[in-house]
Amino acid sequence: MKKLSIILIVQNDEATIRQVIRSTRCLNPHEVIVLAKQSMDGSVLIAKEEGCIVKIENGEETAHELRMKITRMCKGDAFLYLDSDYMISEKQVKQFVQPLLFSHCDVVLNKWDEAFQHDFGRFEVMWSRVLHDMCNKPHYTNAYLSPPYAFTKEVYSQLSSAACTNPLALFVELQTNSFRTSHHLSITTFGEGKFAPGAFENKRAEYKERYKELLDNYIAKTEAVSKAMNRTDAYQPYENISKGWGKLSSFYKGKQLSVVIPVKNEAKTLQEVIKEVRKLEPLEVIVIVNGSTDESEQIAKNMGAKTIVYKNALGHDVGRTIGAEVAKGDIILFVDGDFSIKAYDLYPFARAIADGLDVALNKSEDEKSLSHSVQAWKFLLNEMNDRGDLWMSSLTAVPHAISKQAINKIGAHILSSPPMAMLKCFQNQLSIASVHDVNVNKQNRFRFHEYLPTNVINSTAELIIKEYMRAFYLS
Repeated sequence: MKKLSIILIVQNDEATIRQVIRSTRCLNPHEVIVLAKQSMDGSVLIAKEEGCIVKIENGEETAHELRMKITRMCKGDAFLYLDSDYMISEKQVKQFVQPLLFSHCDVVLNKWDEAFQHDFGRFEVMWSRVLHDMCNKPHYTNAYLSPPYAFTKEVYSQLSSAACTNPLALFVELQTNSFRTSHHLSITTFGEGKFAPGAFENKRAEYKERYKELLDNYIAKTEAVSKAMNRTDAYQPYENISKGWGKLSSFYKGKQLSVVIPVKNEAKTLQEVIKEVRKLEPLEVIVIVNGSTDESEQIAKNMGAKTIVYKNALGHDVGRTIGAEVAKGDIILFVDGDFSIKAYDLYPFARAIADGLDVALNKSEDEKSLSHSVQAWKFLLNEMNDRGDLWMSSLTAVPHAISKQAINKIGAHILSSPPMAMLKCFQNQLSIASVHDVNVNKQNRFRFHEYLPTNVINSTAELIIKEYMRAFYLS
């Protein structure tokens, strides 16, 4: 059996520290090291009375940095990290660390089951989910490592300096190296321990800082982001344009509406889509037909749409860029050609722009959808830019509307990458709001080659996630 060193962080925890230390006696630890961080109460005295090795720290290092720093001095073969402001029972702590002590694994992490995740702040769970996605791992634990967790001396010896300063970097290294990892037990820690006013807001700010640091150091090195940052498919010359017809409308306070519809083999639905958007009195309906082998082109022309035709399929969302570039209206409404949305559900987006908004988004506030990787990335890009109020609303989803003036600011070319377009909107301090809820998930045409079983990230989702990585890196 391995010799165990236990590392405890203490900060004015005299009410709980004695019980915490005694709950670990069943492990027969080789040593218990208590790090007293700016502790002004009787915690240090209690730790000494309980036979612990006490180290006093009054600097500005974080708890994680102190844990990794003191580990260098430990004499055990395995290290268990605990906090001293909440209790873990003897039974739980023994069950938690035993696989490590008997060499059945190299790392033990606290498991998040579904109910456990609901206790945590939404931002914490979503940050964790996207990092698991980056590591191509199931979402079993909190990526922002907080006690309890444990690993061997051999694991510690292989950690980088980044892992010793950023708990997220530690998580990545634990997940991406060939360590045997166990997450066999869930121990509730959320809401335990002492209450500190402002702690939630401070934690939120720390998460943003740490994730940004991690993204800069890790994501930029990945092939996925490298390719996403060098997309060339957004720049396409116009091949074949047919003029359409429209009308001047009085619906929009003197402004005029252009509707952009990218299509590929949407002959079954396109006529109904155009029929509905015509009710909005658009100045023009712009249909970008790309890679179609059906009657989409002829239907668009018969319905009076300005029709731009490409023989080959364009890159993902490139049709939006082309439509925005040729649009003459003051308001640009983006819809898809594979399902029809009633005019009364589209009007609020155009009207919001007429009323002075720069960007009008489809509301996306269904918390259940956060289990989907793309939705998590949407939420966190908003969160990273201090717009958590938008939830998962984004330029990725239709319908949405943008003023021509706003498009001129961010550049029409950027619309080929909705996450980057969203970032540009934030950076240009455009006015953005979720204005209306249209459930498009039930209406989208199912494409089997794109949407594989739920345990596999499909090709479309993978592309979108790469674009979100790029936006995160540049934010």
